[in-house]
Amino acid sequence: MMEGILRRAIDEGVSDVLVGAGFPLAFKSAGELRKIGDETLSSVRTEEIVAELYSLAGDRPMDRLRASGDDDFSFSISGTGRFRASVFRQRGSFSAVIRPVRVDHADPESLNIPPEVIDLYKLKKGLVLVTGPAGSGKSTTLSCIVDRMNRELPYHI
Repeated sequence: MMEGILRRAIDEGVSDVLVGAGFPLAFKSAGELRKIGDETLSSVRTEEIVAELYSLAGDRPMDRLRASGDDDFSFSISGTGRFRASVFRQRGSFSAVIRPVRVDHADPESLNIPPEVIDLYKLKKGLVLVTGPAGSGKSTTLSCIVDRMNRELPYHI
C-alpha cells in the first residue's frame, strides 16, 4: 500500500507524506495539507504503516524506534525514487513523515533562487547558513550550490 502512495507522491511532486493516528494519510504540498482518502488511521494501522516503511528500507529493524521513540532513515523504491523517513512515537502511537528526495538537479532559476545565493560558493572565508522551516527548500538550495561548484570549479564535491 505505502509503495503505491509513495509513487503517487513522487508523481504529484508533494513535499511530505504524513502518517498519524486519528488523522487520514495526507500529502503536504506548497504548505497545504491534502487528505489521501477518508480512512482515519488507528494506532494499530499507523504501526502497520511504519512497519511497512521499515520493510521498504530493506527490513531495517525497528529496535531503535522501540527503544528511543524515534528513528530517521532513508530508503529507495526501484523505479520510483528515494525517500527520507522520520518516525516517532507520539501520544502512544507511531507517526511518520516521509519526504521524497529529489535526485535530479533542479534549475535554480526555475525555483526562483537568486543568483546571489547560488554565487555564495565563491566566498573564500566565513560561514554561510541556509535556514528555514521544514519543506522550505534548504536542501534543494544547497544541492543547487553544490551542483554549480561541481560544474564550475576544478574539483568535485
